[in-house]
Amino acid sequence: ERTELYKESVPLLSELNYYSPPGREFYFQQRAVMALAEWVPSFLAAMEQRTGKTGPFVSAARRKAELGQTKLTLVVSTRRLLYTAWTDEVIMYWPDAGYTILDSNAKREDLLENHYDVVMTSFESLYKNWPLIRALYDPSEIMLIADETIKIKSPTARRTTAMLAACSEVGYRYLLSGAPVSRLHSDLLPQLMCVDPGLFGDDYATAMDYFFEFIRDGTMRFRQGRKA
Repeated sequence: ERTELYKESVPLLSELNYYSPPGREFYFQQRAVMALAEWVPSFLAAMEQRTGKTGPFVSAARRKAELGQTKLTLVVSTRRLLYTAWTDEVIMYWPDAGYTILDSNAKREDLLENHYDVVMTSFESLYKNWPLIRALYDPSEIMLIADETIKIKSPTARRTTAMLAACSEVGYRYLLSGAPVSRLHSDLLPQLMCVDPGLFGDDYATAMDYFFEFIRDGTMRFRQGRKA
């Protein structure tokens, strides 16, 4: 089965250059991540910075929309990146897409009246925007792309709970992070729970209690035998 999958994926890597801008071609790692998105509905792309993550994921979203697999692409990132990198990449890699950034009540009211191929929101605004998006679209037909997911750490923060809520329902979810993991428990667990919301059960605290314990001075440590 794996051999057949490999044989099918090799020509696909070349075909994906169709989605690159004129005069440019994707690097191998960019085509590889797009091909992976063809087969896997959810993963964390923990790729180094400057490897070119945004363009391939915009192209993957475009491809899913053209194949009729999705009706909406939801991009979640920092406010600064929404207005710079993500806006630029949507224009470059999906020039025919209609897009909007839900950063005000006026934009949310506009979404009630108009359809967009790509809707963008900051982590901080997701808790307001997700209920609206969920009411307008079938979550199973939404592709969520979250950038800079190192931002979701605290289990009680609104940005974390909103991300978990959205990721638990959308049909496709892809997390992007180029930041180093400095604190394993707080950096990785929320991201893994977004990739697979049921991986550690229904409660973030359950995973924390299973893997970690506090010693006398208040320092958090892996429980014996759990680190591996």
